[in-house]
Amino acid sequence: MRTWIPFGALAIFVAVIVGWPVARVLARIFTARSTSALPVTFWPGLFFESLGWAALIAALATALGWPMAWTLRRWGWRAAPLIAAPMLLPPYLAYSGWNLLRAPDSWLGSLIERAAAHGHRWVPITTGRTLAILGLTIWAAPLAAMVIAITLRRLDDDLLDQLRLDAGRRAGPHRARIALPGLLTSILFISLLMLGSAVPLHLAQIPTWSIQLWAGLDLVPPAEHWRLWARAWPLAFTAIAGVVVLGRIMRPGTGWARPSRMGPTPPRAVLMAVTLPALGVVIPLLLFAAHLRSPRSLVTFWRVSGPAVVDGLVVAAAVGAVSMAVVVMTWAALTARPPGRSGSAGTPGLVMALAVAALLPGVLVGSAIAGAWDGLGPVRDSPAILVLAHLARFAAVPALAGVWLYGSESREDRDLRAVDGSATVAGWARACWPVHSGVVIGAGLAAAILSFFEIESSVVVQPAYVENLSRQILGYLHFARTDEMSAAAVTLLTAGLAAAAAAGWLFRRAGDR
Repeated sequence: MRTWIPFGALAIFVAVIVGWPVARVLARIFTARSTSALPVTFWPGLFFESLGWAALIAALATALGWPMAWTLRRWGWRAAPLIAAPMLLPPYLAYSGWNLLRAPDSWLGSLIERAAAHGHRWVPITTGRTLAILGLTIWAAPLAAMVIAITLRRLDDDLLDQLRLDAGRRAGPHRARIALPGLLTSILFISLLMLGSAVPLHLAQIPTWSIQLWAGLDLVPPAEHWRLWARAWPLAFTAIAGVVVLGRIMRPGTGWARPSRMGPTPPRAVLMAVTLPALGVVIPLLLFAAHLRSPRSLVTFWRVSGPAVVDGLVVAAAVGAVSMAVVVMTWAALTARPPGRSGSAGTPGLVMALAVAALLPGVLVGSAIAGAWDGLGPVRDSPAILVLAHLARFAAVPALAGVWLYGSESREDRDLRAVDGSATVAGWARACWPVHSGVVIGAGLAAAILSFFEIESSVVVQPAYVENLSRQILGYLHFARTDEMSAAAVTLLTAGLAAAAAAGWLFRRAGDR
Protein backbone atom coordinates (compact mmCIF):
# COMPACT_ATOMS: atom_id res chain seq x y z
CA MET A 1 0.00 0.00 0.00
CA ARG A 2 1.30 3.46 -0.84
CA THR A 3 2.08 5.25 2.40
CA TRP A 4 0.64 8.56 1.22
CA ILE A 5 -2.89 7.15 0.84
CA PRO A 6 -3.60 6.43 4.55
CA PHE A 7 -1.37 9.31 5.61
CA GLY A 8 -3.25 11.74 3.37
CA ALA A 9 -6.62 10.53 4.66
CA LEU A 10 -5.43 10.89 8.28
CA ALA A 11 -4.02 14.36 7.56
CA ILE A 12 -7.36 15.53 6.11
CA PHE A 13 -9.20 14.14 9.14
CA VAL A 14 -6.89 15.92 11.61
CA ALA A 15 -7.14 19.15 9.61
CA VAL A 16 -10.95 19.07 9.77
CA ILE A 17 -11.38 18.36 13.49
CA VAL A 18 -8.23 20.04 14.89
CA GLY A 19 -6.37 22.16 12.33
CA TRP A 20 -9.24 24.29 10.99
CA PRO A 21 -10.83 25.07 14.41
CA VAL A 22 -7.46 25.97 15.96
CA ALA A 23 -6.54 28.12 12.97
CA ARG A 24 -9.79 30.05 13.33
CA VAL A 25 -9.13 30.64 17.02
CA LEU A 26 -5.55 31.75 16.44
CA ALA A 27 -6.64 34.11 13.66
CA ARG A 28 -9.10 35.78 16.01
CA ILE A 29 -6.49 36.06 18.77
CA PHE A 30 -3.73 37.55 16.61
CA THR A 31 -6.03 40.00 14.83
CA ALA A 32 -7.68 41.24 18.04
CA ARG A 33 -6.51 44.45 19.62
CA SER A 34 -6.90 43.26 23.19
CA THR A 35 -7.99 40.25 25.19
CA SER A 36 -8.61 42.20 28.39
CA ALA A 37 -12.39 42.36 27.92
CA LEU A 38 -12.92 38.92 29.44
CA PRO A 39 -14.71 39.49 32.79
CA VAL A 40 -13.00 36.56 34.50
CA THR A 41 -9.85 36.92 36.56
CA PHE A 42 -7.09 34.37 36.07
CA TRP A 43 -4.14 34.37 38.45
CA PRO A 44 -0.85 32.51 38.00
CA GLY A 45 -1.38 31.02 41.44
CA LEU A 46 -4.55 29.30 40.21
CA PHE A 47 -2.58 27.51 37.51
CA PHE A 48 -0.04 26.18 39.99
CA GLU A 49 -2.85 25.20 42.36
CA SER A 50 -4.48 23.31 39.49
CA LEU A 51 -1.15 21.68 38.72
CA GLY A 52 -0.84 20.63 42.36
CA TRP A 53 -4.24 18.94 42.37
CA ALA A 54 -3.42 17.23 39.07
CA ALA A 55 -0.06 16.01 40.37
CA LEU A 56 -1.69 14.65 43.54
CA ILE A 57 -4.23 12.65 41.53
CA ALA A 58 -1.46 11.47 39.18
CA ALA A 59 0.71 10.28 42.06
CA LEU A 60 -2.18 8.38 43.66
CA ALA A 61 -3.21 6.86 40.32
CA THR A 62 0.38 5.80 39.65
CA ALA A 63 0.62 4.14 43.07
CA LEU A 64 -2.65 2.29 42.42
CA GLY A 65 -1.59 1.40 38.88
CA TRP A 66 1.86 0.07 39.89
CA PRO A 67 0.73 -3.45 40.89
CA MET A 68 -1.68 -3.51 37.94
CA ALA A 69 1.22 -2.81 35.59
CA TRP A 70 3.04 -5.94 36.80
CA THR A 71 -0.15 -7.90 36.23
CA LEU A 72 -0.23 -6.57 32.67
CA ARG A 73 3.41 -7.57 32.21
CA ARG A 74 2.68 -11.07 33.45
CA TRP A 75 -0.54 -11.63 31.49
CA GLY A 76 0.22 -9.52 28.43
CA TRP A 77 -2.13 -6.92 26.95
CA ARG A 78 -5.02 -9.38 26.92
CA ALA A 79 -5.61 -8.35 30.56
CA ALA A 80 -5.75 -4.64 29.71
CA PRO A 81 -9.51 -4.51 28.91
CA LEU A 82 -10.39 -5.94 32.34
CA ILE A 83 -8.20 -3.43 34.14
CA ALA A 84 -9.31 -0.55 31.88
CA ALA A 85 -13.06 -1.06 32.40
CA PRO A 86 -13.49 1.97 34.75
CA MET A 87 -11.77 4.23 32.20
CA LEU A 88 -14.53 3.73 29.61
CA LEU A 89 -17.13 5.12 32.01
CA PRO A 90 -17.24 8.79 33.05
CA PRO A 91 -15.35 9.68 36.24
CA TYR A 92 -18.33 11.63 37.58
CA LEU A 93 -20.31 8.37 37.91
CA ALA A 94 -17.64 6.79 40.12
CA TYR A 95 -17.45 10.00 42.17
CA SER A 96 -21.23 10.35 42.56
CA GLY A 97 -21.55 6.65 43.45
CA TRP A 98 -19.01 6.85 46.26
CA ASN A 99 -20.49 10.20 47.25
CA LEU A 100 -23.71 8.38 48.24
CA LEU A 101 -21.82 7.08 51.27
CA ARG A 102 -22.28 10.52 52.82
CA ALA A 103 -25.97 10.87 51.99
CA PRO A 104 -27.98 12.61 54.76
CA ASP A 105 -29.60 9.37 55.94
CA SER A 106 -26.33 7.39 56.05
CA TRP A 107 -24.00 6.81 58.97
CA LEU A 108 -21.20 8.84 57.41
CA GLY A 109 -23.59 11.62 56.39
CA SER A 110 -24.93 11.91 59.94
CA LEU A 111 -21.39 11.99 61.31
CA ILE A 112 -20.44 14.80 58.91
CA GLU A 113 -23.57 16.79 59.84
CA ARG A 114 -22.78 16.51 63.56
CA ALA A 115 -19.19 17.61 62.94
CA ALA A 116 -20.34 20.64 60.94
CA ALA A 117 -22.93 21.53 63.60
CA HIS A 118 -20.16 21.59 66.22
CA GLY A 119 -18.13 24.14 64.26
CA HIS A 120 -16.01 21.81 62.10
CA ARG A 121 -17.27 23.18 58.79
CA TRP A 122 -14.16 21.96 56.99
CA VAL A 123 -15.30 18.33 57.37
CA PRO A 124 -17.98 18.25 54.60
CA ILE A 125 -15.72 20.22 52.25
CA THR A 126 -12.76 17.93 52.85
CA THR A 127 -14.93 14.84 52.49
CA GLY A 128 -16.30 16.02 49.14
CA ARG A 129 -12.85 16.84 47.82
CA THR A 130 -11.49 13.50 49.00
CA LEU A 131 -14.25 11.62 47.20
CA ALA A 132 -13.66 13.64 44.01
CA ILE A 133 -9.96 12.85 44.10
CA LEU A 134 -10.77 9.20 44.80
CA GLY A 135 -13.10 9.04 41.79
CA LEU A 136 -10.53 10.57 39.45
CA THR A 137 -7.77 8.36 40.88
CA ILE A 138 -9.77 5.19 40.20
CA TRP A 139 -10.60 6.42 36.71
CA ALA A 140 -6.99 7.31 35.84
CA ALA A 141 -5.28 4.29 37.45
CA PRO A 142 -5.76 2.04 34.37
CA LEU A 143 -3.97 4.62 32.24
CA ALA A 144 -1.13 4.70 34.74
CA ALA A 145 -0.93 0.90 34.68
CA MET A 146 -0.71 0.83 30.88
CA VAL A 147 1.97 3.52 30.71
CA ILE A 148 4.08 1.78 33.35
CA ALA A 149 3.52 -1.62 31.71
CA ILE A 150 4.96 -0.37 28.41
CA THR A 151 8.22 0.49 30.15
CA LEU A 152 8.18 -2.76 32.13
CA ARG A 153 7.89 -4.72 28.88
CA ARG A 154 11.30 -3.32 27.95
CA LEU A 155 12.93 -4.90 31.01
CA ASP A 156 14.70 -8.18 30.45
CA ASP A 157 13.13 -11.23 32.16
CA ASP A 158 16.54 -12.55 33.15
CA LEU A 159 17.31 -9.27 34.94
CA LEU A 160 14.11 -9.51 36.99
CA ASP A 161 14.75 -13.19 37.78
CA GLN A 162 18.23 -12.35 39.05
CA LEU A 163 16.81 -9.47 41.10
CA ARG A 164 14.30 -11.78 42.80
CA LEU A 165 17.04 -14.27 43.62
CA ASP A 166 19.43 -11.66 45.02
CA ALA A 167 17.00 -9.37 46.88
CA GLY A 168 14.18 -11.77 47.78
CA ARG A 169 11.35 -9.95 49.53
CA ARG A 170 13.31 -6.70 49.41
CA ALA A 171 13.19 -6.65 45.60
CA GLY A 172 10.34 -4.11 45.58
CA PRO A 173 12.46 -0.93 46.02
CA HIS A 174 14.94 -2.17 43.43
CA ARG A 175 12.17 -2.88 40.93
CA ALA A 176 10.76 0.62 41.53
CA ARG A 177 14.22 2.08 40.91
CA ILE A 178 14.72 0.37 37.56
CA ALA A 179 11.13 1.22 36.56
CA LEU A 180 11.48 4.88 37.63
CA PRO A 181 11.21 6.25 34.04
CA GLY A 182 7.83 4.55 33.68
CA LEU A 183 6.62 5.89 37.03
CA LEU A 184 7.65 9.44 36.17
CA THR A 185 6.08 9.13 32.72
CA SER A 186 2.83 7.98 34.30
CA ILE A 187 2.77 10.93 36.70
CA LEU A 188 3.45 13.35 33.82
CA PHE A 189 0.76 11.83 31.60
CA ILE A 190 -1.96 11.70 34.27
CA SER A 191 -1.11 15.24 35.43
CA LEU A 192 -1.60 16.56 31.91
CA LEU A 193 -4.90 14.72 31.63
CA MET A 194 -6.17 15.99 34.98
CA LEU A 195 -5.34 19.61 34.13
CA GLY A 196 -8.13 19.47 31.57
CA SER A 197 -10.64 17.68 33.80
CA ALA A 198 -13.49 19.71 35.24
CA VAL A 199 -16.65 17.86 36.25
CA PRO A 200 -15.75 15.91 39.44
CA LEU A 201 -13.51 18.71 40.73
CA HIS A 202 -16.21 21.26 39.92
CA LEU A 203 -18.82 19.28 41.85
CA ALA A 204 -16.44 19.08 44.82
CA GLN A 205 -15.83 22.87 44.62
CA ILE A 206 -12.10 22.52 43.99
CA PRO A 207 -10.91 25.67 42.17
CA THR A 208 -8.96 24.90 38.98
CA TRP A 209 -8.08 26.74 35.80
CA SER A 210 -10.35 24.49 33.71
CA ILE A 211 -13.33 25.29 35.93
CA GLN A 212 -12.62 29.02 35.60
CA LEU A 213 -12.61 28.61 31.83
CA TRP A 214 -15.93 26.80 31.97
CA ALA A 215 -17.41 29.61 34.09
CA GLY A 216 -16.12 32.13 31.56
CA LEU A 217 -18.28 30.62 28.84
CA ASP A 218 -21.37 32.05 30.55
CA LEU A 219 -19.83 35.50 30.86
CA VAL A 220 -19.02 36.20 27.22
CA PRO A 221 -21.11 35.72 24.05
CA PRO A 222 -20.31 32.71 21.82
CA ALA A 223 -18.63 34.97 19.24
CA GLU A 224 -16.12 36.00 21.92
CA HIS A 225 -15.22 32.52 23.16
CA TRP A 226 -11.84 32.87 21.48
CA ARG A 227 -10.89 35.10 24.42
CA LEU A 228 -10.98 32.02 26.63
CA TRP A 229 -8.36 30.42 24.39
CA ALA A 230 -6.22 33.54 24.75
CA ARG A 231 -6.35 33.19 28.53
CA ALA A 232 -5.80 29.42 28.42
CA TRP A 233 -2.32 29.54 26.87
CA PRO A 234 -0.64 27.96 29.95
CA LEU A 235 -2.83 24.87 29.58
CA ALA A 236 -2.25 24.69 25.82
CA PHE A 237 1.51 25.16 26.20
CA THR A 238 1.68 22.54 28.95
CA ALA A 239 -0.30 20.04 26.87
CA ILE A 240 1.91 20.53 23.80
CA ALA A 241 5.15 20.32 25.77
CA GLY A 242 3.92 17.26 27.66
CA VAL A 243 2.87 15.42 24.49
CA VAL A 244 6.27 16.13 22.90
CA VAL A 245 8.06 14.72 25.95
CA LEU A 246 5.75 11.69 26.12
CA GLY A 247 6.23 11.08 22.41
CA ARG A 248 9.97 10.86 22.88
CA ILE A 249 9.70 8.63 25.94
CA MET A 250 7.02 6.25 24.66
CA ARG A 251 8.43 5.49 21.25
CA PRO A 252 6.84 2.32 19.85
CA GLY A 253 8.87 -0.76 20.55
CA THR A 254 8.35 -4.30 19.39
CA GLY A 255 6.61 -7.14 21.14
CA TRP A 256 4.19 -5.07 23.24
CA ALA A 257 1.46 -7.68 22.89
CA ARG A 258 3.49 -10.71 23.89
CA PRO A 259 3.13 -11.88 27.52
CA SER A 260 6.18 -12.04 29.72
CA ARG A 261 7.95 -15.20 30.79
CA MET A 262 7.14 -15.01 34.51
CA GLY A 263 5.71 -18.41 35.41
CA PRO A 264 2.21 -19.17 36.75
CA THR A 265 -0.09 -16.35 37.81
CA PRO A 266 -0.29 -16.04 41.63
CA PRO A 267 -3.64 -15.34 43.33
CA ARG A 268 -2.42 -11.86 44.30
CA ALA A 269 -2.11 -10.90 40.62
CA VAL A 270 -5.68 -12.07 39.99
CA LEU A 271 -6.86 -9.98 42.95
CA MET A 272 -5.06 -6.93 41.59
CA ALA A 273 -6.66 -7.41 38.17
CA VAL A 274 -10.20 -7.21 39.56
CA THR A 275 -9.58 -4.39 42.04
CA LEU A 276 -10.03 -1.46 39.66
CA PRO A 277 -13.26 -2.75 38.05
CA ALA A 278 -14.64 -3.33 41.54
CA LEU A 279 -13.73 0.15 42.80
CA GLY A 280 -14.72 2.03 39.65
CA VAL A 281 -17.80 0.13 38.46
CA VAL A 282 -19.18 -2.63 40.67
CA ILE A 283 -19.26 -0.83 44.04
CA PRO A 284 -20.72 2.44 42.61
CA LEU A 285 -23.33 0.36 40.76
CA LEU A 286 -24.35 -1.37 44.00
CA LEU A 287 -24.50 1.96 45.84
CA PHE A 288 -26.73 3.48 43.17
CA ALA A 289 -29.00 0.42 43.19
CA ALA A 290 -29.32 0.63 46.98
CA HIS A 291 -30.53 4.25 46.73
CA LEU A 292 -33.31 3.58 44.23
CA ARG A 293 -36.72 4.27 45.75
CA SER A 294 -38.33 1.51 43.70
CA PRO A 295 -37.86 -0.32 40.38
CA ARG A 296 -40.41 2.08 38.91
CA SER A 297 -37.68 4.76 38.99
CA LEU A 298 -36.00 2.93 36.11
CA VAL A 299 -39.23 3.10 34.08
CA THR A 300 -39.51 6.81 34.83
CA PHE A 301 -35.93 7.31 33.66
CA TRP A 302 -36.68 5.76 30.26
CA ARG A 303 -39.88 7.77 29.90
CA VAL A 304 -38.12 11.06 30.66
CA SER A 305 -34.67 10.44 29.18
CA GLY A 306 -35.47 7.98 26.39
CA PRO A 307 -35.13 10.58 23.57
CA ALA A 308 -31.79 11.74 24.99
CA VAL A 309 -30.55 8.15 25.06
CA VAL A 310 -31.52 7.65 21.42
CA ASP A 311 -29.86 10.89 20.30
CA GLY A 312 -26.74 10.01 22.25
CA LEU A 313 -26.58 6.55 20.68
CA VAL A 314 -26.83 8.02 17.17
CA VAL A 315 -23.93 10.39 17.83
CA ALA A 316 -21.90 7.66 19.53
CA ALA A 317 -22.44 5.27 16.61
CA ALA A 318 -21.11 7.87 14.16
CA VAL A 319 -18.10 8.57 16.39
CA GLY A 320 -17.38 4.85 16.70
CA ALA A 321 -17.58 4.26 12.93
CA VAL A 322 -15.18 7.11 12.16
CA SER A 323 -12.86 5.99 14.97
CA MET A 324 -12.50 2.54 13.41
CA ALA A 325 -11.37 4.25 10.22
CA VAL A 326 -8.86 6.30 12.26
CA VAL A 327 -7.33 3.10 13.67
CA VAL A 328 -6.84 1.72 10.18
CA MET A 329 -5.48 5.00 8.79
CA THR A 330 -2.95 5.38 11.59
CA TRP A 331 -1.89 1.76 11.51
CA ALA A 332 -1.59 1.68 7.71
CA ALA A 333 0.37 4.94 7.56
CA LEU A 334 2.94 3.52 9.97
CA THR A 335 3.24 -0.01 8.55
CA ALA A 336 2.58 0.18 4.80
CA ARG A 337 5.96 1.10 3.39
CA PRO A 338 8.77 -0.56 1.45
CA PRO A 339 10.95 -2.90 3.55
CA GLY A 340 13.80 -1.21 5.33
CA ARG A 341 12.20 2.24 5.41
CA SER A 342 10.33 3.91 8.23
CA GLY A 343 6.66 4.78 8.06
CA SER A 344 5.43 8.20 7.07
CA ALA A 345 7.39 10.78 9.03
CA GLY A 346 4.32 12.96 9.49
CA THR A 347 2.10 10.31 11.08
CA PRO A 348 3.54 10.71 14.62
CA GLY A 349 2.93 14.44 14.34
CA LEU A 350 -0.72 13.88 13.44
CA VAL A 351 -1.15 11.48 16.38
CA MET A 352 0.45 14.04 18.68
CA ALA A 353 -1.98 16.71 17.45
CA LEU A 354 -4.89 14.46 18.37
CA ALA A 355 -3.28 13.76 21.76
CA VAL A 356 -2.96 17.49 22.50
CA ALA A 357 -6.65 17.99 21.66
CA ALA A 358 -7.54 15.15 24.05
CA LEU A 359 -5.60 16.78 26.89
CA LEU A 360 -7.15 20.24 26.52
CA PRO A 361 -10.29 21.13 28.51
CA GLY A 362 -13.38 19.90 26.73
CA VAL A 363 -15.04 23.31 26.88
CA LEU A 364 -12.16 24.81 24.90
CA VAL A 365 -12.38 22.09 22.28
CA GLY A 366 -16.14 22.53 22.02
CA SER A 367 -15.88 26.31 21.67
CA ALA A 368 -13.28 25.97 18.89
CA ILE A 369 -15.47 23.47 17.00
CA ALA A 370 -18.54 25.69 17.41
CA GLY A 371 -16.66 28.76 16.16
CA ALA A 372 -15.20 26.94 13.17
CA TRP A 373 -18.58 25.72 11.91
CA ASP A 374 -20.79 28.53 13.17
CA GLY A 375 -21.61 29.83 9.69
CA LEU A 376 -22.56 26.43 8.27
CA GLY A 377 -26.13 25.78 9.41
CA PRO A 378 -26.47 22.13 8.22
CA VAL A 379 -23.53 21.19 10.45
CA ARG A 380 -23.96 23.63 13.34
CA ASP A 381 -27.65 22.86 13.89
CA SER A 382 -27.46 19.08 13.57
CA PRO A 383 -25.90 16.16 15.48
CA ALA A 384 -22.93 16.42 13.10
CA ILE A 385 -21.47 19.20 15.25
CA LEU A 386 -21.51 16.83 18.24
CA VAL A 387 -19.76 14.16 16.18
CA LEU A 388 -17.01 16.62 15.23
CA ALA A 389 -16.58 17.82 18.84
CA HIS A 390 -16.45 14.29 20.25
CA LEU A 391 -13.97 13.17 17.60
CA ALA A 392 -11.76 16.12 18.50
CA ARG A 393 -11.95 15.00 22.12
CA PHE A 394 -11.47 11.25 21.67
CA ALA A 395 -9.88 10.54 18.28
CA ALA A 396 -6.59 10.10 20.13
CA VAL A 397 -7.95 6.78 21.45
CA PRO A 398 -8.24 5.06 18.04
CA ALA A 399 -5.06 6.77 16.83
CA LEU A 400 -3.12 5.34 19.76
CA ALA A 401 -4.74 1.95 19.09
CA GLY A 402 -3.23 2.18 15.61
CA VAL A 403 0.15 2.99 17.14
CA TRP A 404 -0.29 0.00 19.47
CA LEU A 405 -0.93 -2.29 16.50
CA TYR A 406 2.25 -0.99 14.90
CA GLY A 407 4.26 -1.49 18.08
CA SER A 408 2.92 -5.01 18.69
CA GLU A 409 4.35 -6.33 15.44
CA SER A 410 8.02 -7.19 15.12
CA ARG A 411 10.12 -5.74 12.33
CA GLU A 412 10.66 -9.21 10.88
CA ASP A 413 6.91 -9.83 10.65
CA ARG A 414 6.34 -6.47 8.97
CA ASP A 415 9.09 -7.09 6.41
CA LEU A 416 7.82 -10.60 5.71
CA ARG A 417 4.28 -9.31 5.26
CA ALA A 418 5.49 -6.60 2.87
CA VAL A 419 7.37 -9.16 0.78
CA ASP A 420 4.34 -11.46 0.85
CA GLY A 421 2.15 -9.02 -1.05
CA SER A 422 0.70 -6.49 1.38
CA ALA A 423 2.10 -3.55 -0.56
CA THR A 424 -1.32 -3.20 -2.20
CA VAL A 425 -4.54 -2.22 -0.45
CA ALA A 426 -6.11 -5.64 -1.05
CA GLY A 427 -3.00 -7.51 0.04
CA TRP A 428 -2.62 -5.41 3.16
CA ALA A 429 -6.27 -6.02 4.08
CA ARG A 430 -5.93 -9.79 3.57
CA ALA A 431 -2.77 -9.92 5.69
CA CYS A 432 -3.81 -7.64 8.56
CA TRP A 433 -7.58 -7.48 8.97
CA PRO A 434 -8.19 -11.11 10.07
CA VAL A 435 -5.58 -10.78 12.81
CA HIS A 436 -6.23 -7.30 14.21
CA SER A 437 -9.89 -6.64 13.42
CA GLY A 438 -10.71 -7.03 17.12
CA VAL A 439 -8.55 -4.04 18.03
CA VAL A 440 -10.10 -1.92 15.27
CA ILE A 441 -13.68 -2.71 16.32
CA GLY A 442 -12.84 -2.54 20.04
CA ALA A 443 -11.23 0.91 19.70
CA GLY A 444 -14.27 2.15 17.80
CA LEU A 445 -16.56 0.81 20.50
CA ALA A 446 -14.43 2.44 23.23
CA ALA A 447 -14.60 5.81 21.46
CA ALA A 448 -18.37 5.41 21.09
CA ILE A 449 -18.72 4.78 24.84
CA LEU A 450 -16.66 7.89 25.66
CA SER A 451 -18.77 9.91 23.21
CA PHE A 452 -22.00 8.76 24.80
CA PHE A 453 -20.90 10.01 28.24
CA GLU A 454 -19.22 13.25 27.09
CA ILE A 455 -20.32 16.42 28.90
CA GLU A 456 -17.77 19.22 28.58
CA SER A 457 -17.66 19.77 24.82
CA SER A 458 -21.35 18.85 24.46
CA VAL A 459 -22.60 21.71 26.63
CA VAL A 460 -20.91 24.19 24.26
CA VAL A 461 -21.96 22.81 20.87
CA GLN A 462 -25.30 21.18 21.77
CA PRO A 463 -27.88 21.93 19.03
CA ALA A 464 -31.28 23.15 20.18
CA TYR A 465 -33.23 20.17 18.85
CA VAL A 466 -30.91 17.39 20.04
CA GLU A 467 -31.34 15.94 23.52
CA ASN A 468 -28.27 15.48 25.73
CA LEU A 469 -28.30 12.80 28.40
CA SER A 470 -25.04 13.85 30.04
CA ARG A 471 -26.38 17.35 30.55
CA GLN A 472 -29.45 15.91 32.30
CA ILE A 473 -27.19 13.85 34.56
CA LEU A 474 -25.12 16.94 35.36
CA GLY A 475 -28.33 18.64 36.46
CA TYR A 476 -29.15 15.70 38.73
CA LEU A 477 -25.70 16.01 40.30
CA HIS A 478 -25.97 19.77 40.81
CA PHE A 479 -29.39 19.63 42.48
CA ALA A 480 -28.79 16.41 44.45
CA ARG A 481 -31.70 14.57 42.84
CA THR A 482 -30.61 11.21 44.21
CA ASP A 483 -33.40 9.01 42.90
CA GLU A 484 -33.19 10.30 39.32
CA MET A 485 -29.40 10.12 39.45
CA SER A 486 -29.48 6.56 40.80
CA ALA A 487 -31.90 5.41 38.10
CA ALA A 488 -29.79 6.96 35.36
CA ALA A 489 -26.55 5.60 36.81
CA VAL A 490 -27.88 2.03 37.24
CA THR A 491 -29.04 2.01 33.63
CA LEU A 492 -25.92 3.60 32.19
CA LEU A 493 -23.42 1.66 34.30
CA THR A 494 -25.07 -1.63 33.36
CA ALA A 495 -25.13 -0.77 29.65
CA GLY A 496 -21.65 0.75 29.76
CA LEU A 497 -20.23 -2.27 31.55
CA ALA A 498 -21.72 -4.57 28.89
CA ALA A 499 -20.24 -2.43 26.11
CA ALA A 500 -16.88 -2.29 27.89
CA ALA A 501 -16.96 -6.09 28.25
CA ALA A 502 -17.60 -6.40 24.52
CA ALA A 503 -14.69 -4.08 23.73
CA GLY A 504 -12.52 -6.05 26.16
CA TRP A 505 -13.45 -9.34 24.53
CA LEU A 506 -12.47 -7.94 21.14
CA PHE A 507 -9.11 -6.73 22.42
CA ARG A 508 -8.48 -10.03 24.19
CA ARG A 509 -9.37 -11.95 21.03
CA ALA A 510 -6.88 -9.83 19.10
CA GLY A 511 -4.26 -10.42 21.81
CA ASP A 512 -4.74 -14.18 21.58
CA ARG A 513 -4.19 -14.01 17.84
